[in-house]
Amino acid sequence: MLRSVQAEQERLRRENQEAKAELVEARRRLRDLQAVSRPSPSRKASIAEPVPVSGPLPPLPPLRAVSGVVGAIEGGAGGFRAGNGAYAAGSLAFPIGRSFGFQADLAAIANGGDLGLGAAGRAFLRDPTKGLIGLYGSVDYATSIRSYGLQDVGTTMGRIAGEGALFLDRFTVDGIAGWQMGDRAQHFFDQIDLSWYATDDLRFSVGHRYENRIHAVAAGAEYLLPLLSPVGISVFAEGRIGERDYRAGLGGLRVYFGQEDKSLLRRQREDTLKVRLVDPFAARPNGFRVVPAVGPQGPAGPQGATGARGATGAQGPAGPQGAAGAQGAAGAQGPAGAPGLAGAQGPAGPQGVAGAQGPTGAPGLAGPQGPAGAQGATGATGAQGPTGSQGVAGVPGAAGAQGPAGPQGPVGATGAQGATGATGAQGPAGPQGPEGQIRL
Repeated sequence: MLRSVQAEQERLRRENQEAKAELVEARRRLRDLQAVSRPSPSRKASIAEPVPVSGPLPPLPPLRAVSGVVGAIEGGAGGFRAGNGAYAAGSLAFPIGRSFGFQADLAAIANGGDLGLGAAGRAFLRDPTKGLIGLYGSVDYATSIRSYGLQDVGTTMGRIAGEGALFLDRFTVDGIAGWQMGDRAQHFFDQIDLSWYATDDLRFSVGHRYENRIHAVAAGAEYLLPLLSPVGISVFAEGRIGERDYRAGLGGLRVYFGQEDKSLLRRQREDTLKVRLVDPFAARPNGFRVVPAVGPQGPAGPQGATGARGATGAQGPAGPQGAAGAQGAAGAQGPAGAPGLAGAQGPAGPQGVAGAQGPTGAPGLAGPQGPAGAQGATGATGAQGPTGSQGVAGVPGAAGAQGPAGPQGPVGATGAQGATGATGAQGPAGPQGPEGQIRL
């Protein structure tokens, strides 16, 4: 919906511009017809009769360098090289004839406890359809502000430069370049920009800055809000990146005061020029309170002629005794002396506190087995255990061999039967036979 509203506003703006152009053309035609239709002095007619005009109409006169008495104010905040800050600026431009214009600029910049003030004047020759050439001059003053007032530790600088611009359809190349003088070191400076208008109300730019002996790249963007009013309001953002860690970024608003509703492209080519008083302050390294730079020492002048020798003056009193001279260098080191006798042994010191027990070491290897000890005394016989069950009877062994028969005694006389003789000794038992196997 917002896009459709913006498109409708753009269409109405174009129709308004076309209608204004047709009105200007109609007025010019009417003026030409009135000039042609004026009666000559010899005619006595009380009312002039219109005279038909034939042939093509003459071309429209070129646009003026400045469309009228116009102005702009702007304000922004952001980071400078020396810290955060803010600024406000304004400009007023007016035409001088048709081809020339003049513009005056003012600016105030605050950076922490520092204050900068600047003013510029610009005289130029401009054709809004082709370009601009002019002369630029400015002066600025920077000082420090503290709770007890304004300190007189500021610096003053003046600048003189040439200014130019070239308009190429939707591209614009513009800038200033010149010389800086004053309390700070004198040197060349420039501010150059290449701008592209993506639409009549949206501009992108990229450029170069040489300020405070620092080269930097500049970039920016600006968009004019669709208000359909002679007063135009735009939002902008700008950035700087350069040598010696130079970083700066600003953002803010610009308000254009013109004679009619115009696009951003026409306002910047037909009305006020860009204020260029902020960049010199943004590039300063330590705020605005800068001690004036001491210029290089000039070459020594030629030596003057030797003057005539004057009369010898009376001898002055003896001067004070001079300071003691510097100590001489140390002499070479002598040979080493013979070693001295050994001193008596001192008494033993008290025993120190026992140290903490160390960790248990790893177990050592097993030693060889010692000899067997003497056999101990036989212990008391233990109680007899219960009788075990009788085993199975073995197989009876074989009968042993019969021993030899003893010698036969002599036959006694048959006598009376005597008493029975004693039984002979039994012979030795035979060897026992092998044990029989048990059969189950």
